Amino acid sequence: MKPAILQSNISDRILTTLNDGYTQASVDIVHALSREEAIAIQYAAFRTDQPKITINLFLIQGETRAPILVDSGTGFIGGETSGRLRSALDQVGVASGNLATILLTHLHQDHSAGLTDGKGNAIFLNAEIVMERAEHAFWTEDSNFKDSPDNFKRYVSLIQTSMVS
Repeated sequence: MKPAILQSNISDRILTTLNDGYTQASVDIVHALSREEAIAIQYAAFRTDQPKITINLFLIQGETRAPILVDSGTGFIGGETSGRLRSALDQVGVASGNLATILLTHLHQDHSAGLTDGKGNAIFLNAEIVMERAEHAFWTEDSNFKDSPDNFKRYVSLIQTSMVS
């Protein structure tokens, strides 16, 4: 199944929404509402009580500049239902080597794990990776996580593995 592609023009640029897939979730990820309230909202939107979280990325193209990708998706951690960025790029005719810039909104795995193959090898060899300096410093400083539970340390390790040096 091919992902749906949505495009909009912004001045002389084209903004394309690329779907990286989805991840299965639970309403238990919502902390501001009771479980019952979260389920009621899902049902009111004609959805099940087991939400799927869609992972979308954005491609910005224009005639005067190489393409810019906003976020890189789930990549090597995606499993069967996500990690489809390269397929989506192929569908719109953009080779990974033609990306000039990858702008990361933040470093959670569903935004940054698509940068590498999971062994630290870069996928987008010609792209400059741009992110907020404090975000990078937070996730790459091991001392920030020394007292964290082991399962969170594994999460941090995956984020660090997705970072391109």
